[in-house]
Amino acid sequence: VKEKVKTGTVKLVGDVEKLTLVRNGKPYSLGELNVGVYQIRVTFDGLPITTAGRLNVEYGKTSTIYCDAGFASCRVD
Repeated sequence: VKEKVKTGTVKLVGDVEKLTLVRNGKPYSLGELNVGVYQIRVTFDGLPITTAGRLNVEYGKTSTIYCDAGFASCRVD
């Protein structure tokens, strides 16, 4: 019997040009992701890509990344 992969959900609130989650060197999009720690890589309009923190995806939970283009920053809730 194959064990179900444990996942959580990640959403974005705010305005960014592009947001990618990186784990073990591989890029991931928002949505349902395997549990674990991801780097938040974000591009705001006209600015270079930057690492905007880390996100711990937890089993069965929804994490929201809030980004503010005016301050070119993101936080996780």
